[in-house]
Amino acid sequence: IESTDTTSNITVPVCLRTHSGRYTITAKNKAGQKHVNVRVNVLDVPGAPRELKV
Repeated sequence: IESTDTTSNITVPVCLRTHSGRYTITAKNKAGQKHVNVRVNVLDVPGAPRELKV
């Protein structure tokens, strides 16, 4: 997680399509905390074409 004064970013170095789904993000500071539900959709490059006929 990388944070600045105004933002935080999370980088997942290895992720798979199976990691897609609903997650809860929690931000917390001196003023309190906030929970947000998000949906993550992991995309992949398309596979090679199969059974081509010319």
